[in-house]
Amino acid sequence: MTVSDIENDELKRWFGLLVNYEGANKEKAKELLHLVAVPRRRRIALNINEIDKKAGENESIVVPGKVLGLGTPSKRFEIAAVSFSESARKKLEQAGCIVKDIRDLLQKDNLKIVK
Repeated sequence: MTVSDIENDELKRWFGLLVNYEGANKEKAKELLHLVAVPRRRRIALNINEIDKKAGENESIVVPGKVLGLGTPSKRFEIAAVSFSESARKKLEQAGCIVKDIRDLLQKDNLKIVK
């Protein structure tokens, strides 16, 4: 899959960033790239309640897909995803979670990929 094959602009931005990433978390960037560069029917979509079960307090979470709005987070964490539903973003921000850009989270030591 190449960047020109991707229709979604945000996915295209992620793909371009991960292909050229040279930071400390290069192995995690490579893993994310493999999870993002899949056909649409195989892309990851997780609800907040699923993420909350896997996330620890104050962790940095990356979802290589879409975050959906079912559930309410019981912990505070930083999160980046290819996309968020409107209700998911609202619930996360109301619960005190910080929605960040993937570039910011790739710099973190405690980065956790949730799939």
